[in-house]
Amino acid sequence: MTQSSSVLTGTTLIRRHPNLAWRKYGDEMIVVTIRNSRIHKLNTTAALLWEWIGNASLSLEALIQNLVTQFEVKKEQAQADVEKFVQHLLDAGILEIILSRKNG
Repeated sequence: MTQSSSVLTGTTLIRRHPNLAWRKYGDEMIVVTIRNSRIHKLNTTAALLWEWIGNASLSLEALIQNLVTQFEVKKEQAQADVEKFVQHLLDAGILEIILSRKNG
């Protein structure tokens, strides 16, 4: 199963890909994938999610809960937003899955 076709669940653990460079500019984040020199601009909310992931691993559920608490949004909306964000960064090679288990 490739990273881009993985099923994301609350227990999926993700981390930043190790071959990246990034810098914060104001409320936004610029991330560069070293392998292909692509530049990715993360908006304010995405930059916050990026910071929460940090240099360790984090579950999708932890990101969702942080978003619910920080922005007082419904869990369903936070889940949809986090899954879309994570999938986009997985496809771009910015994040990687280190553990994924199917629910049930």
